[in-house]
Amino acid sequence: MEEVILTQEQLQERLEYWQGKLRLRDWIITAKIKRLVEFEVTGRAGEIHALYESREAAIKILDPMDWNGSDGFPLNDMEHTLVHELLHIHTMPINKDKEDIGGGCVFEEQAIESITRALLSLDRE
Repeated sequence: MEEVILTQEQLQERLEYWQGKLRLRDWIITAKIKRLVEFEVTGRAGEIHALYESREAAIKILDPMDWNGSDGFPLNDMEHTLVHELLHIHTMPINKDKEDIGGGCVFEEQAIESITRALLSLDRE
């Protein structure tokens, strides 16, 4: 895996691409590169806040300036983070009654991570 750093414009292009692939075209989704101080939880490469009733979501992607290679991801791959966060739109409702929604569920994170890696591997071939 190699480092993938995107500009805000490139991030927007990849968002539109992946919205189509993941069948999320009916959602209004924004993705922004944000500094670590703008994240609710440190130690993450991305965050998502989704409103299911209005089908809107906002994704934060960690600015490369704040990347420290923690959490088992030695290289910053902003597209990987984007796809990972988009997949949460499909999985969050499954855990809606659990306390650990939005990244706390280890099994959800493991599944999303496996699917993200597979999708990007296929796409980048």
